[in-house]
Amino acid sequence: MCILRKLVRKLSKNFDTYVEVARHGEDSKSFVKFIKDVLMLTVINLKEIRLSGVFAAILSILLPVGIVIFMSIAQPNLPLDVRMRFIIGNVLVSVLQTCVSALGGRIAQIKWYGGAEYYFVLPISRISLMYGLLLNHLILTIPGILAVLTAGAIFYNVTYHFSPLLILVFVEMILALCGIGMFIGMKSRHPGKATALAQGASFFLMFGTPVYYSVYALPHFYRYFVRLMPTTYASDAVAQIIRGIVNQEVWLDVLALGIFSVISLFIISRATKWTEF
Repeated sequence: MCILRKLVRKLSKNFDTYVEVARHGEDSKSFVKFIKDVLMLTVINLKEIRLSGVFAAILSILLPVGIVIFMSIAQPNLPLDVRMRFIIGNVLVSVLQTCVSALGGRIAQIKWYGGAEYYFVLPISRISLMYGLLLNHLILTIPGILAVLTAGAIFYNVTYHFSPLLILVFVEMILALCGIGMFIGMKSRHPGKATALAQGASFFLMFGTPVYYSVYALPHFYRYFVRLMPTTYASDAVAQIIRGIVNQEVWLDVLALGIFSVISLFIISRATKWTEF
C-alpha cells in the first residue's frame, strides 16, 4: 500500500507538472517537440471537426463558386480585368468563410462546450495549440481557393499566370485573416456571439473593402481607412500576379500583407492566454 501510494503521488505530481506547463504556456526548449506538438494538434482538430470541418469546407466552396457560375451566366461579357477582380473577390470570400467565420466559431466552441479541459491536461504549450488550430484552418482553405480559381477558368474562360510569389501572398493573406478569426473566438464568451461577430467582420471585409472593386472606386477620404485592412492588399496583389504583372506596387502589397501577418502571429502568440479558455 505504501509503495502504491508513493506511485500514485508521483504520477499525480507529474500530471500536475504537465497541467502547469500547459496552463502557463511554457514552451519546450526543443524545437522538434514544438513542431511535433503542432502537427499532433492539427491532426486532433482535423479529426474532431471532420463533420463541421467538411461542412465549413463545402460552405467555403459552394457559396463563392455558385456566385462565379451565376455571374458568368448573367454577365458573360464583362471586361477581363472586371472578371479577374470578381474571381479574386470570391477567392477571398472562400478564405474569409474558413479563416474568420469557421475558426472564430471553432475556438468559441472549444471554450463553451468544455473542450478546453482536454487541452489543459496535455503536455503542450498554449502557442502549440494556437498554431495547431492555425495550420488546421490553413489546410481547410486549400479546396475553396482551388475550386474558385477552377470555376473562374472554366465558366469565365480566363487564363492565370502562376508565380511562386502567389503562394507567399496566399499564406500571408490566410495568416492575416486567421488572426482576426482567433481574436474574435478568444474574446467571445459564447459560440453564438462569435458566429455573429465573425459573420459581421466577414461581411464588412467582403463589401466594405475593395475586394470586388478597385480601391480607386471609393471616395477619397475612405481610401485611407481601407488601407488598414489586409483584404485591400490581398485582392490587389493576387489580381496583378495572376495576370502576369509583378511590379513595385505588387511588392508593396506583399510587404503590407507581411506586416499584417506579423500582427496576426502576435495576436496568436501573445494576446491569447490559457485563462481565457
